[in-house]
Amino acid sequence: MTIIRDDLQEQFIQWDLSQMSLDDLQKYFVDMQNAELDSLSDDELIDEVKQYNPSLL
Repeated sequence: MTIIRDDLQEQFIQWDLSQMSLDDLQKYFVDMQNAELDSLSDDELIDEVKQYNPSLL
């Protein structure tokens, strides 16, 4: 049986997603956002906020 990696990967992602509750998804999103934003310098974080939600500043 030959499975194309992209297909297998997509199937696995969709299966994993179907196992998650809304709370799981929210926690995952917050964790990923924190990891991404933690990697930014203060200036980069400010630029990001200015771009997407300047009212926070």
